[in-house]
Amino acid sequence: MNYTHYITLFYCLQDNDMNYKIKIIFFLFSLIGLIAAWDYKDVDSWKKEFPQCGGKQQSPINLDQIDLFDDTGEKLNFQSYHIRPVKMTLSNNGHTLELKPEWDDAYGPPTVTVQGIEYQLQSLHFHWGLSDDRGSEHIFVNDLRTSLEMHIVHHNPEFGDFDNKNGDAILVVGILFEIGKYSNALWEILDYAYAVQEPESASVEIEPFQISDFLDENSFDYYISYTGSLTTPPCTEGVTWIVLIPSIEVSTSQMEIFRSIKLNHEDDHNNRPVQPINDRTPGKIGFLIYEQSWFVNWNAWFFFLPEFK
Repeated sequence: MNYTHYITLFYCLQDNDMNYKIKIIFFLFSLIGLIAAWDYKDVDSWKKEFPQCGGKQQSPINLDQIDLFDDTGEKLNFQSYHIRPVKMTLSNNGHTLELKPEWDDAYGPPTVTVQGIEYQLQSLHFHWGLSDDRGSEHIFVNDLRTSLEMHIVHHNPEFGDFDNKNGDAILVVGILFEIGKYSNALWEILDYAYAVQEPESASVEIEPFQISDFLDENSFDYYISYTGSLTTPPCTEGVTWIVLIPSIEVSTSQMEIFRSIKLNHEDDHNNRPVQPINDRTPGKIGFLIYEQSWFVNWNAWFFFLPEFK
């Protein structure tokens, strides 16, 4: 990074035509803005400012290349996804569309339980590409991508408040979308997309809906889990990934709305390329349990698993 401009600015701060302290504050905020800037035009440069982006357990990956062991005895438990939030806020943070739900304290947020550890739902966001066949971040054999990928971010409250620098406390559920009929659940978000077209524009409140609307659009046969990272800077490693299989559907018109969203640095996509598998711990494949209320729905979750190499 070239700091010449900022070094010159720093020496100019001693000029007497403006309050010295105000100039210092201006300098620091400008420097922070420079460091925080990143885009999708040169993702290889991320590791210069965010070293973990060059780590050995990065995401996304080719899901057909990672070694998997059968963990069907360990069920993945989704709980309270059917509870409607009391508030939902949609924003364009300059890199993606992000949805932040809030729940009544009496019920708390939905959770995913993995190996006895409970992770609370934090937010949702999306990744898309230049075309309908190049949208998802995770891919399969022969560079097969889907049209869109949604990440439902969870965190372990035992680590305190959510911190994107603490990967051990983060679990991300990935849901893939492929072209087909429209998604009713996506319309509940995209109906408000016009209000956040510009990057870093003011967030808007939308009509709250159940996150389970996404789960109800398909009977997910199984999931693939592995240890990876956040797919955006700071690319924190140690993140638990849960990718639900198979994909659900999104219409071409809905994808056009996603691609109409303006991003920082005039980025026209926000999907990071796949990262090397390296010598990471093998992932696992397992079944789901979706708890709609007090009743655990065991039906429709036990299917024939495809053969993985």
